[in-house]
Amino acid sequence: MTRPHRPDARGRSVARSRRARAFRVLAWRGRHVLVSLALGVLAAAVVTAASPPPPPQRAVVVLAHDVVAGEPLEASDLTSTTAPVDGAQPCALTTPGDAVGASPAVDLTRGTHLCPELLVRGTADLPPGTAAVPVRLADPRVAALLLAGTRVDVVVPSTPDPTGDTAAAEGRVLTHDALVLPAPAATEDEGGLLGGTTAAEPVVLLAVRVKDAPVVAASAVSGGLAVVLVG
Repeated sequence: MTRPHRPDARGRSVARSRRARAFRVLAWRGRHVLVSLALGVLAAAVVTAASPPPPPQRAVVVLAHDVVAGEPLEASDLTSTTAPVDGAQPCALTTPGDAVGASPAVDLTRGTHLCPELLVRGTADLPPGTAAVPVRLADPRVAALLLAGTRVDVVVPSTPDPTGDTAAAEGRVLTHDALVLPAPAATEDEGGLLGGTTAAEPVVLLAVRVKDAPVVAASAVSGGLAVVLVG
């Protein structure tokens, strides 16, 4: 009986050599594809490593459309969005309900971040030609002197001028003869006038000339203001 033929060791070695040669030829022909794939993986890794993490976000209340001064805000006037912490106004409200029922001190445009300084409550019986603007005062001792009916000039506090220029260091008057209005009573959900005021920066409600209201409101958002009592 004849035994089946089996390849000897030399034959197996030749077969392995042929397979290795075929693999090397295939790898050489596909070297461009392999290099491209490797570069793509490397580029993706570099982009991922170089991309900064997304900035922290915070919720803010913004206007859903343009509004006019003196018109009480409704829920449909407001919406919530998120904004980078560094890009949002630090004073911006976070809950739409905090602004419902309040009135804009000045005309505001869609997308405005709503701050308490831009809103007022209880503005009945304003003198003709005036708008009510809540103003944060830098000095709480002055705020204690301001009774309803007092007339004041609103001033941006002066800052030391490094050049020694006295004129540059003087405060800038934003409006003259503003009328101190009675402070609206706080509700149970509010910490004070317009909610959340502090003793360090008390808020006073003023009736100012309509033409001066926008700049006074904007300056009040930026920081504490000063007032000068006038006769």
